Amino acid sequence: MNPKRRRILIIKLGYAETLDLEVSQTVSLGDVFRTTVLLHLYRNDHVTWLTAPSAQLLLANNPLIDRLLVGSPEMLSSLSTERFDLIINLERDPEICSRAEILTTSDRCGFQGTDDGRIVACNSSAEALAMASDEMAKKGNLRNWCEILYQVVGAQWAGEEYVLGYTPSSTVDFDLGFNIHVGPKWPIKAWPQDRWTQLESLLGGRYTITHQSCLHDLLGYIDWIHSCRLLVTNDSLGLHLALALGKSVVALFGPTSSHEIHFWGRGIALHPQEDLPCLPCFQSTCSHNVDTCLEYIQPERVADAISTFLVLSSRQ
Repeated sequence: MNPKRRRILIIKLGYAETLDLEVSQTVSLGDVFRTTVLLHLYRNDHVTWLTAPSAQLLLANNPLIDRLLVGSPEMLSSLSTERFDLIINLERDPEICSRAEILTTSDRCGFQGTDDGRIVACNSSAEALAMASDEMAKKGNLRNWCEILYQVVGAQWAGEEYVLGYTPSSTVDFDLGFNIHVGPKWPIKAWPQDRWTQLESLLGGRYTITHQSCLHDLLGYIDWIHSCRLLVTNDSLGLHLALALGKSVVALFGPTSSHEIHFWGRGIALHPQEDLPCLPCFQSTCSHNVDTCLEYIQPERVADAISTFLVLSSRQ
């Protein structure tokens, strides 16, 4: 390795979304993947990335990751003999923080543990990560995820995009992809099935449509997204993958904030039209006895957005 290249360690397994207080056993694949926007900052350095097994294929063959470690937090112990110039820990899990603390480095960003067992932001990242412990700050946030993440490491985002290492094998065969399903961590983010049925009826055969497939085959799922000109999607991994693949997107938001998503001019966010002051609530279940706030997004609005973006994409 070139001795002039800095050694960078990124810790992002996905058990905790970076701006979410909850630590879960369910990996947030979308949160792992959108963190790849950071890699542009370290393209001239040697990057090691620790992630969870279920996220491996999202990062495999990434041209900006030199060493991908896949496993549990225990793998951090194997790095105890190495020295890093920078450790970026984006997991607020106590075990991960404690294991990262013993590693040798010149600088740290992200989260760290305290002597009394609390998890706090490193001093340099405190302002950027304030939302991780302040619900009202998170609800009122108007900055996108890329801006915030760059601030965590003391940099300024300049429009850089996600980095995907996988090259799809599919061809573009469909006008629309209906990305219907959401992960088990956020079931409330799903647009109701009857709304999808109504939307397809409204479109009246004007477009070729394919429904989400390859739920348990990540690379097959990426191939499926690539086969579509435009993806209609809930706020999920598919949204981030579609943007990385250069697709147009119509994205449906309820409990989460569309302000965190940058579309690079290729998409639009739709929200419930009803006056729902609780949104965004960032909760996995509704406390107002509503099946899902997304039921207030009408299929007619989605159909109009689809027509607009397909026309725009055909002119490019």
